[in-house]
Amino acid sequence: GGEDVIRIDGTTAAILKAGEATITATKAADGDYNKATATLTVTVNSKSLEDAQVQVASDDYTYTGEEIKPGVTVTLEGETLAEGTDYTLSYTNNTDAGEATVTAAGKGNYSGTATGSFTIAKATLTFTGVTAHGRAYDGSATVTITGVTLGGVIDNDDVSVDTSGLTGTLSSANVGTYNTLTLSDTVNLTGAAAANYTLTLPTEPVTVTGGVTISQATASISFNNYAPGKTYDGTALAVPDESQLTISGAEYNNVTFTWYKGSADDGEELSGAPAAAGTYYLVASIPDSANTIAASTTSGAITISPAEISIQSATLKTKTYDGTTAATVESVTFS
Repeated sequence: GGEDVIRIDGTTAAILKAGEATITATKAADGDYNKATATLTVTVNSKSLEDAQVQVASDDYTYTGEEIKPGVTVTLEGETLAEGTDYTLSYTNNTDAGEATVTAAGKGNYSGTATGSFTIAKATLTFTGVTAHGRAYDGSATVTITGVTLGGVIDNDDVSVDTSGLTGTLSSANVGTYNTLTLSDTVNLTGAAAANYTLTLPTEPVTVTGGVTISQATASISFNNYAPGKTYDGTALAVPDESQLTISGAEYNNVTFTWYKGSADDGEELSGAPAAAGTYYLVASIPDSANTIAASTTSGAITISPAEISIQSATLKTKTYDGTTAATVESVTFS
């Protein structure tokens, strides 16, 4: 048996393939010997693919959502083997982006395995639009992005942009409706298929679906620990600095200050900050503008108290006795 493994040609045996064969030798009887038969079982071992090279046809593959099975060439000791005859192929990790493996398993005259690898690149996504949350004017051009529409998603894969903390920059901080914005520097993908994609920030502004509106802000202003009252010292009262005002909807440099003597309602409006002793009120105002609705606040009474003064010495003018107690003061020194 095993004629397909070993072929006998006279006294010569030729190995045809791996396997097991039984060789039977028979000698016919003659005048000197009886008939004799001998049997030999021969095993032809298959050749291992352990040292075979598995060369993938190309290394230029991109994620498609489907299994990628590139063709390969398997060589052993300089001989190119035949798929289906000498080996079969199987693939692992060959759908998602990353490194995939192809395994050649020996068949027929070959046994064992040899492996090769190839890389599946991430698919590229593009921005096709964003949605953003409108707000009142606050002096900045930044808005919160609420959603991103992506182009290039394969077969409804679970991948989207993580909008947590995601912001965009408008072309202006002023009131108006904007149809484009520039994305912030960092954008992260999320979802079960996120690792199979890459997303590059566009160099040009992206479209805001439906636009985003910055509305006119209702400004507000109030005093914060502002108490400049003092005893008269000849210097004018100071207006509050930025830390002594609480402002929303405007900036400190938008604020105007007006001083009143006696009352903020019907008192005397002053042309500048007062320095003389008296009771004063300060009105801090944010004027109406394209970006803000006017607001104002009035301080409590601010008092400059009269300074205490005493006479240290006085000089009287000399006179001739005239029978009266009257005297003329020539000079007085105060302290």
